[in-house]
Amino acid sequence: MSDGQTFLLLLGVFYALECFCMAPTGSAVYVRTFGRHHGRRSCLLEFGGIRKELYFLYFLPWPGRAHVVGGVGGRMVPEARRLSSARRYLRVLNRAGEPLVMNGVLLALIFFVALPVTYWRDPMSERVMLMAGAGYVLLFWQTGCYWCVHRRFFPERGEERLKCVLTMAVLPWHGMKAVDHLVLHPKLRLGTFEAQALLLFPKVFGEVAKKEWRRACHGPGADQAGREALERFLDRVGVDRGGWERGPEELAEGDKYCPVCHGIYHAGATRCSDCGGVVLVEGVLRGLSTVEDETAQ
Repeated sequence: MSDGQTFLLLLGVFYALECFCMAPTGSAVYVRTFGRHHGRRSCLLEFGGIRKELYFLYFLPWPGRAHVVGGVGGRMVPEARRLSSARRYLRVLNRAGEPLVMNGVLLALIFFVALPVTYWRDPMSERVMLMAGAGYVLLFWQTGCYWCVHRRFFPERGEERLKCVLTMAVLPWHGMKAVDHLVLHPKLRLGTFEAQALLLFPKVFGEVAKKEWRRACHGPGADQAGREALERFLDRVGVDRGGWERGPEELAEGDKYCPVCHGIYHAGATRCSDCGGVVLVEGVLRGLSTVEDETAQ
């Protein structure tokens, strides 16, 4: 294997590694490939010792975009101003990342298309060095753009910025995925219920909101104020709550279920083990007392 083939092989391997990310345990990674909405990625590996999870993002440098949302499943009280702030935050972040995405696409075309074709035609040609030189000139430009954007969002992190740009100026695969290094920065990770409303498909967010609404109604520490705030927020984003109190359709005779997660339990159980001891119910929730109330009677 020649030096040029080794360089291209290593370039492809390390670029593939850039398509994965590590997120804290309990987070959710949402990826957009085409269109406006995001889909949730499944965890590939979980490292319990360091409390991290491995996710695959996307392969092509465009049009993919990823966001890490922390605290999924936790208690969240949404507010209208938070929805506006999350929408404004995503708009500013996407606008700032557009030059990084465009430069990343050009870098991928140079290093993965133009350079291999030129090398395959004539490995000893001067065009190979010219093409590689053009790629590194663009890489230096990408490094400068990343410096400016990073300084805008993290003006106090000078040492981190210097380390990132020095690495990016030498390694082309970092430049191709520069927008991910910015968006997936720990300080920019989304952690609100409102962000999910903006990122997810309406049907998917409806399922997330349904469980959160049930938690606000029947979960540990449920309160009327939190439920009303959540209902006002769902009305604002246009989520229909019709039929959310119905039990699971596959409920058999005598079975009980958790009103939060709709986990089904057989005779003998009184509380849900997955939702912090939520009292189980029988049949359709409306008009029925809980299992513990019936036992007490």
